[in-house]
Amino acid sequence: MSDQHSRHTDRSVWLLAALPPALYGLLLSLCVLTVVPQRGIVWGGSTPLPRPLLGQTVWIPLAMLGLLIVLLVGGTLAGLARRCAAWSHTWSTAAVVAVAMALSIMADDVPYLLSPVLDVLLLAVLVLILVGVSLLAARRSMTEAALVSMGFVSAFGLTVTFVSVASPMLRMDIALGAAPAGLAFALLIAAFLGWRSGARWIVLPLTATLVAVLIWIYAAAVASALSPDIAWRTFMRTLGSIAAIGFAAPLALGWILSLRRRPALQSA
Repeated sequence: MSDQHSRHTDRSVWLLAALPPALYGLLLSLCVLTVVPQRGIVWGGSTPLPRPLLGQTVWIPLAMLGLLIVLLVGGTLAGLARRCAAWSHTWSTAAVVAVAMALSIMADDVPYLLSPVLDVLLLAVLVLILVGVSLLAARRSMTEAALVSMGFVSAFGLTVTFVSVASPMLRMDIALGAAPAGLAFALLIAAFLGWRSGARWIVLPLTATLVAVLIWIYAAAVASALSPDIAWRTFMRTLGSIAAIGFAAPLALGWILSLRRRPALQSA
């Protein structure tokens, strides 16, 4: 009976941890479909957006983005109530990325959102949240540190996919890929937690590869719409650096802290 309860508990943990990227990708793809129906999407090129159509329906995707943030923040708070449960790391990192995406969209046509100083402070708060989650997870185990890495890069990769809708790319076909990409990230997280052998660590390079592919697809869209120089030297380098830091930093912290724990365990 205790074994059955343990299996049920383990399954609930990896299901909860895998849920954020699935929700993230699904809601982002639905945002696209609320503006342009699937039959109106140009596959392999830019989808023209009639101004009246965009003006009439813009509140629907904004409401869905708000729903996404509410769900992710709610999951984060539920994890905090359970003493920062391991599964909550994917919720908290996804919530930070979603909030950053929403703030970026709101500030798109204005020089600053609140004020130059407050905008910097707001960004610093989001970064500090990520650092705090990374430190907490790394102090506990490499597994939790890996969840932070996977949670961040999955949300970041899905966000990069979604912003392909921006002008002048207007690649609605690419943005719709957020749903299957989110499902792929969810399966990778579930596999990482569900597998019990050392083979599960192969999930990490697979996750990194998927994120790199999503960034490359976005950069290719930018290259086609603007210029290859802007795409590969600016966007690819910037987005790749953010993804690499967000992926590697929690893992490096977990590895360093695991080395510090090891002598204590041996002496005990």
